[in-house]
Order: sequence, then structure tokens, then C-alpha cells
Amino acid sequence: MKYLLRIYLDYWITNDCMIDLKPNIVSIYIKKVDNILKPKLGKYKHKSITREVLQAFLTDLFDKGYAHNSLIVFKGLLSKSLNYAEDHHFIARSPAVRLKIPKNRQPKVKTRMSPHHLIPADAMEKIFARFPERTSQYIPLKLGYECGLRLSEVYGLCWEDIDLKNKVLRVNRQAQWMTDTEREQLDKIEKNGSAECGNGYWYFTEPKYNS
Repeated sequence: MKYLLRIYLDYWITNDCMIDLKPNIVSIYIKKVDNILKPKLGKYKHKSITREVLQAFLTDLFDKGYAHNSLIVFKGLLSKSLNYAEDHHFIARSPAVRLKIPKNRQPKVKTRMSPHHLIPADAMEKIFARFPERTSQYIPLKLGYECGLRLSEVYGLCWEDIDLKNKVLRVNRQAQWMTDTEREQLDKIEKNGSAECGNGYWYFTEPKYNS
């Protein structure tokens, strides 16, 4: 099996990731592979790519200001995909070994940051004044604000998860959207209730990090 890395990565996603990963995780992998890994590394053959090339790739992303967490994700994708190639004897040995994320140096571009945005109490009062009790937005907002739930967790709640007597709320699932551009119109109508719902469907999955 002699593939360019961009072709091999598609093979890996189909034959490994889609088997045991959640659809939303697979979707994230596909975006990162298509947007970053393929343009940067896709020209190399998966049998000839070296550790030096992979390390230079990570260092270049660091210098361009990619956040530390993003670098961890890309390092993980390289390790998982090339370990799969080694396990299935497509390559003799994975080159994604001892890869390092730079720490004790300054990137050439300021590291991208995604700071948390906190909503002050007076702003929340205005929000609840705009969406008071008996509006459809009130309960999701209240659960998110008072219980610290993600939006997907709010819409994954069922009555069985709420113990009113002991005042306990358990997060057992979350709602996620799966985009599917190959669905037929009749299927959209039958499964979603209307033809205007878009190409996809809602489904329940485990909470993030299986927490």
C-alpha cells in the first residue's frame, strides 16, 4: 500500500476513526485533517515521511501562533494515524515518535488565545427580563446559568435525570447534530418533521469526556 499521506488519512478516518469514535469527534478530525494536515503534509508518501518532517510541521504551527491545545490535537492525530499504519503493517515503524511541542521559546507570531467570556449578574438579569418564565428560552437559559450545563447537555435532559425530591440533576447524555449531505428529501420529512430542517439529524450521545 503506497499512498500519499492525504489519501492515507482518508483511509484511516474511514477504517479506524469511524468505527469507534463519536460522529461529532470524527467530524472534528476530518476538518483538521482537510484544513491543516493535508495542505501541509499531504504531498508526502506515508511510507517515506520522517520524524524530522513531522517535528518541523509542529514547530511551524507553534511559530504561527497556534494554541498549545491545538498542537496537542495535531500531535495526537499524527500519532494515532501513523500508529494505525504500523499496526496494520502499512509501514515498518511510525515516524510520529518523540515529537515535541516547543515550550521554552517564543513563537514568531503571538499565540492565539480563546479567553473565557463571563456574563456579569446585571447582564443576566437583562437576559431573563427579555426571556421570562413561560418563554421557550427560559428553562434552557436557567439550567445553563444555575447548573453550569453546556447547551448540548441542557437539550439532552430527560425527566428521569431530575430528582426533584433530593434536588439532584444528572447529566447522562447530550444532544448533537450530525450533518449528512446525502440524505434524501423523503428521509428528512419522515425523520425531522419538515423538509426545511437541513441535511442532518439530532442524536443523543454520551456527555463530553464521558463525565
